[in-house]
Amino acid sequence: MKKWISVLLAVVMLLPLIAACQLTDDETNSPDPSETAGSDLDLTAVVATVGDETITLGDVKTLFDSYVTYFSYYGYDVTSDAETLKQFQDDIVNKLVEDKLIEVKAKELGYDKLTEEQQAELDKRVQDELAAMQEYYRGQAEEEAASDSTIDVETRIQELILEEAAYNMSKDDATYEEYTAFIREDIAATYLGELLKAGELTDVTIDEGDVQTEYQSLVEADTTAYTEDPAAYQTAQGTYESLGEGLPAMYVPEGYHRIYDIFIKFEGTLSEDYDANQNKMKTLKTEYQELAFADAVAGTADNAARMAEILTEYNALQTACDQMYDEYTASAKTKIDDLYAQIQGGADFKELMLANTQNEGFASSELYAERGMLIATADYTIEGDWGDNTKETFKTLAVGQYSAPYAENDGYHIIFYVGDETPGVRLLEGDVYDAVKAQVLTAAQDTEWQAILDAWKADGTVTINEEAYRALGATTDTEE
Repeated sequence: MKKWISVLLAVVMLLPLIAACQLTDDETNSPDPSETAGSDLDLTAVVATVGDETITLGDVKTLFDSYVTYFSYYGYDVTSDAETLKQFQDDIVNKLVEDKLIEVKAKELGYDKLTEEQQAELDKRVQDELAAMQEYYRGQAEEEAASDSTIDVETRIQELILEEAAYNMSKDDATYEEYTAFIREDIAATYLGELLKAGELTDVTIDEGDVQTEYQSLVEADTTAYTEDPAAYQTAQGTYESLGEGLPAMYVPEGYHRIYDIFIKFEGTLSEDYDANQNKMKTLKTEYQELAFADAVAGTADNAARMAEILTEYNALQTACDQMYDEYTASAKTKIDDLYAQIQGGADFKELMLANTQNEGFASSELYAERGMLIATADYTIEGDWGDNTKETFKTLAVGQYSAPYAENDGYHIIFYVGDETPGVRLLEGDVYDAVKAQVLTAAQDTEWQAILDAWKADGTVTINEEAYRALGATTDTEE
């Protein structure tokens, strides 16, 4: 479950800092927040005031510890030297100040006077988050109960939620009611911030020259990148299409095509005996080769009897493996054969795919469902690429043709050759234009928003006591 003090935001908030952090030699040596933060700190000390609201050292420490832990997972020690630590402290405080400032200004400017529609949207967000929390921990509790019959699922769900509450609220005895109220307040603050930002940025505009300039810059960068590394195109474009946000690649290298994929997973798992048999077969094959070589070199048939035994044993193991594999794949084979028969009978491939495929990309991405997924015929090394059987099968197809069912390691596929990616620079039109324009507008809005925040921070609304948090995370080494 996501933490309400979200360490994942660290990547965005502290990007400049990451480069300055020193990578530790061993993640086990990464700092423990409880040790680096000091034990004699006055957590009630006021670090900042924002209007009538205050931010205490305890508030800062909670977020500070989360970020220290997050970076330590990746081997970064953000308390490694005095300069890095100082910047890290300032960034943490600045984030808390800006979050509180947004909340204060939203109320001051009347954005907390919600319309019926806005209140309904806020209520839905809260309900969805609480439902997602219950669903997440129900899955965990049921998994635990499956291996321990003494666990009561409903009781365990509550225990897990309260563990999260204690972490996020820094309150060991937090109740469920207190935590749901905490969540509601957090979501409400976020929502008011969105309303405030949207309202304050309504007059921000861009012109077509800005869009064109950004487009040309992107074209130059992508042409260089995907000419030097064509394999990177599939990853970048695939990320854009799967998430439905960001920017499409502005340059298309040679050798890319589009396919639809009807995929049916194998159910369950292969018997442990299958792997054991496979290992025995490898051993027998090695022994057979060594015996045959020895007889060939000596010009004798001294090992013929043993070689015959090996063949008999090997074939028996192969027959057993084939039977286990057929049982493992039987359900998927029945389903894929039925779908193939429907296609041969004239069913629309795309409609049948969208209704049946277990390739989750087509369910989650409208662009995949519309265009098909990328596949390369060139010999590119691409992480998470299609399996070898899929790539070889695709080479036998022409545009508009579909394959017979075939197996990969995880299930059966039928693929359809949708068409080819046109190599070269993408034109500034359609979704390319929309994406570039959105990026330029977002950049302009972000610049204006930061200017607004800076002006609010400078108008006397905010005061910061820098010395109140300088001891946070300090160790003997950094102080020296």
